[in-house]
Amino acid sequence: MADGTGSKELQEPLKTNEILPIQENAWRVASEEHSQAQLEHIARLQESFQITLHKLENSLMIMQQVQCIVEKLQTYNRNKSVLGKGLTASAVEKGSSSRNLLGNASRNESMGQSMSGGYTYFPEVKFPHFKGDNPRAWIRTCNRYFQLFSTIGEDQKVPLASLHLEGKADVWFAGSMEGKGSLSWQEFVSAVLERFEDLDCEKVMRKFCKLQQETTVNAYLDKFEELNSYMMEFYKDLNEEFFIMKFISGLRKDIRGIVSTMKPKTLNQAIRLAKNQEATADAIVKRVNHLQKLHLSEAKMPTKHQTPDPKPPNSILNPILK
Repeated sequence: MADGTGSKELQEPLKTNEILPIQENAWRVASEEHSQAQLEHIARLQESFQITLHKLENSLMIMQQVQCIVEKLQTYNRNKSVLGKGLTASAVEKGSSSRNLLGNASRNESMGQSMSGGYTYFPEVKFPHFKGDNPRAWIRTCNRYFQLFSTIGEDQKVPLASLHLEGKADVWFAGSMEGKGSLSWQEFVSAVLERFEDLDCEKVMRKFCKLQQETTVNAYLDKFEELNSYMMEFYKDLNEEFFIMKFISGLRKDIRGIVSTMKPKTLNQAIRLAKNQEATADAIVKRVNHLQKLHLSEAKMPTKHQTPDPKPPNSILNPILK
């Protein structure tokens, strides 16, 4: 027995010595695999970073090229006449607007064509035409055009605008304004408004004060903004608080109460609150209508009564009772 016990005691350390290297090898392999996976992940991150960096460098280069083109275009346009030799002379003769020309590359008129050193991203901007309708909107668009093309001189604005008059507006200008010599832009604007605008300050004020929401907030907002633009033209001293109060006062009663309670600080905030409240109210109305329809449909359904079991005939019951 002693020999058997001794041999077992000798075998156990041997097994332990055999298992330890296997475990260490497994741990080492697992550690190496984990390290390899981390290295591969880091490599992927580096590759992604390099791609992103390359895209940023390309974007920066394009922005620099566009800026360079803008500077060259501004230099080219400086002191050039819109109606004479310069950037827009040929375009005006054709009844269109400024084209994006640059030195000898003036033939590249389409957007996105490559130029020496970069790409052009300037779309063709057409000068607005006027037929006699909505003169203030046309004048606003003209002023934005002049802001965009700041090289257009004051003495060139009226001639340029007159080339884009059509219909009764062109007839009016030819008969009433063309023979009066040079006009300033403000004089031309005043004459256009006097001839084609059928609104005065008192009429606009009455319409604005009577304006009420009749259908949706968006429909009310469209009319409000239209009259608001006239109000800002006629009454330049009015502040935003006045327009906020008027907008809220014209809202539907159930919407007006909530929006007024929230005390919006800006007109945009009041508009957003009104739209949100309208959406909430509409959702509640839809839910109530749905429940009412369900209730009515259930009320119209016939009530099911439990019918008693049929009684057997007397001819069957009599023998049993006897």
